[in-house]
Parts: sequence; C-alpha cells; structure tokens
Amino acid sequence: MMKVSVWNLKHIRDNKKTGSKLSELLQVLPSKTMGQVQGILKALKKEGLIETRGKTKAALWYPVE
Repeated sequence: MMKVSVWNLKHIRDNKKTGSKLSELLQVLPSKTMGQVQGILKALKKEGLIETRGKTKAALWYPVE
C-alpha cells in the first residue's frame, strides 16, 4: 500500500492548483476499488499529507504545504 500511496500523493501534488477528484484518482489507480482508494486518502489525510475541500462527489483533494 505504501507504493500506491506515494504514487497517489504524486498525482495530488501534480494537481495542487486545481485539486484532484476521487473519480480521477480511481482512473489513475484502475486496479483499486473505490473503497481501497478512499482508505488510502483517509490514511494520507490522517498523516497530514493531504486535505479535502468540499463534500461528496464535488470534493477535491489537495496536498498540505
């Protein structure tokens, strides 16, 4: 999971100005289920590496800088 988390974090950092939608993250990690990607996001958020703005499908993920 660590390798996937790093890759996921890279995608979020690459899109720091516009944010990353969950649907985009599902596309960049096609082998993972929605629940698995949400778990990765939850872990990264708990570590203070990312934050979310908005709710539901409109939520965007940003790196914490």
